[in-house]
Parts: sequence; structure tokens; C-alpha cells
Amino acid sequence: MESFEQNLRYAGQYFDNETGLHFNTFRFYDPQIGRFIMPDPIGLLGGVNLYQYAPNPLVWIDPWGLSVVRDNYNTAKTLSEPEVLKQLQSKYPSAQYEILEQPRVYINGEVGPTGKALYSNPDFMVIDRNSGNIIDLVDAKNGNAPFTANQKLLNEKGGTFKGSSRSAVLPRGSQAKQIKPNSLRQIRTSC
Repeated sequence: MESFEQNLRYAGQYFDNETGLHFNTFRFYDPQIGRFIMPDPIGLLGGVNLYQYAPNPLVWIDPWGLSVVRDNYNTAKTLSEPEVLKQLQSKYPSAQYEILEQPRVYINGEVGPTGKALYSNPDFMVIDRNSGNIIDLVDAKNGNAPFTANQKLLNEKGGTFKGSSRSAVLPRGSQAKQIKPNSLRQIRTSC
């Protein structure tokens, strides 16, 4: 099998063999120091650090070397949650059910490094208005996105919901409701 040289680098950069730098259309980037080697062509309009690649390269990219762009995770999330909410609203009519967004569910028996109880915020909780029982716990997932670490723990160990100031059925201070293991489910969207 023959080998070939791959010159494409992170976020649209092109590797320049002669300099060892990565070219971003308008500027050169040095991966050894994590900065551009030329000042921002738009000057201080790009921020006070004229050589910065991005505030956080795990979530921001600068494909042209001119301005940073946030990744599409939050964009996809804002598209998928309304889609899932619409599905839940058609399945659970509001006269009989309350759909609570981003409820805080404490994970049974889990404490974080600061000594506080670990929790997860699934995207939606469906509560029966008559009985006050939690009948569905859903997280909207884009494509092949997995559960977060805390969502996995919640599904493994179960959890406790202690009410919410945003809930008319189970307001804060209500009797705690137990959530059984494997109660959190995913609804996948195309976003």
C-alpha cells in the first residue's frame, strides 16, 4: 500500500511543508504555540489579542483566519428540541399532562467532587396532571449523539425529582418523586 501526504489540518487549515505552519486563507497558524503568527487583519475589531486563534478551540473555529465561528452543537440543539417538544405535545395533550422543560433530576447515590449531589437536566419531563406521576422523561438527541455522563448515571441508578418552580403540578417543595433506572429515553432528530 502506498502512502500519501495529507496536507489538510484542523478546521480547514492547509499544511505548508516549507514553513511547517498551517494556512488559514488570510493568515498562518502555528500549531506549536496555538496562535496565528500574523496579527488579525481587522485589527482590534477582532479583539484585544491580535494573534489569538479562538477563545476556546474545542467550541470555536476560525477557518479563514478572520473571525471565529461557534460550532453547530447549540444550533442543532435549538433545532431538535422544538421538534421533540412538538412530538410530545401531540402525544400528551396539555389538558391532561404538563410538559416540563429542563427539569433537575438528582441522581440516586451520586455526589460530585465538591460534595454536592449530582444531577441531570433531561430536555423534557411529562407529568400527569391528575396523579402527579412522572410518565415520561425524554432527551432530544441529534444524529448519533450519546447520553452525557450524568444522563448515563441517571439511567443506571435512577433519580429523584424534588419539584420545580416552573411546574404547576409538582412545584418546588412538593413530595419528591422517584425515577426508576432506565426511565430516560432518547428521541433522535435529523438535525
